[in-house]
Amino acid sequence: MADTDYEYITAILEAGNITKAAKKLFISQSALSQYIKRIEGKFGIEIIDRDYSPLRLTEAGEIFYESLEEIASIEEEALNQIEELNKLQKGEIVVGCTDYLEYSLLSKVLKGFNKTYPGISIKLLEGKTSEINQAALVGKCDFSISYAASPKNELTNIKLYEEEVYVALNRNNPAVADMDIAYPQVGIPTIDAKKLKYNKIIGTKKGQNLRYIFSQINKYTDNTLETILETDSMYLAKKFVAEDLGISLVPANMARDNTLEECVFVKISPQLNKRTIMIHYNATRRLKKPAKILIDMLINYAKENFDKGGRNGL
Repeated sequence: MADTDYEYITAILEAGNITKAAKKLFISQSALSQYIKRIEGKFGIEIIDRDYSPLRLTEAGEIFYESLEEIASIEEEALNQIEELNKLQKGEIVVGCTDYLEYSLLSKVLKGFNKTYPGISIKLLEGKTSEINQAALVGKCDFSISYAASPKNELTNIKLYEEEVYVALNRNNPAVADMDIAYPQVGIPTIDAKKLKYNKIIGTKKGQNLRYIFSQINKYTDNTLETILETDSMYLAKKFVAEDLGISLVPANMARDNTLEECVFVKISPQLNKRTIMIHYNATRRLKKPAKILIDMLINYAKENFDKGGRNGL
């Protein structure tokens, strides 16, 4: 059984059809269809039940796929043990992370890790919160750094710290025009949420953790905010605020690291929920020793640099 058997069938199950799976695998639809037919011809069984949409495995296909999973698990375990025998001189870690947490957290730790373990390469799997948490669940990355995941998805969680969320406004916004905030901004003033009524919002796309806080601020303003555009990047959202397109939400660390003189940041009353930054991993999969070391370094950094840190797991 080839590694591609597991990769290709997994892609079909995740995508739900041949066309999307082929696109994800960077091969043609006909090539993927012929590949599956060759497997079915080799074993004399139908693997894919084509009467369903999305596609699913036949009973024989489930047995075949389970055997592929077992082989993949054995290979992964063997590689993990070999990596540890190499005394961490060689190896690889795949970390799922959002672009903001790569910048504000992961980058602060990677330099020290690389200096101590130069032979361990780090691959980044970037995406939205929901995407990288799912990747951690199914083993596409060793662990993810994101925000609180659904308790139903069987991920083990390590709490790193909590972070406040501020409202970003252009300096000319009427809500702050009379506050005479100097640049660089010192301190974060608090304003009544009602002062933000009828503003336009630069929001985040579905799958981003901030979306539920956007819903919260809209509730505080009697649902008078109008979303004019959505982006995957909080950095772009802040830039749009600087261009006076609307208001947005930014994490506290991004506000402290501000380089855009046109932006000011405020807290609102009632207070917005904080975001909990967490590490997620699937406890049914054995964590590599380098991954454990990097996680410990992230935990220590969080404890040293943020008010609240902690761990639950490992």
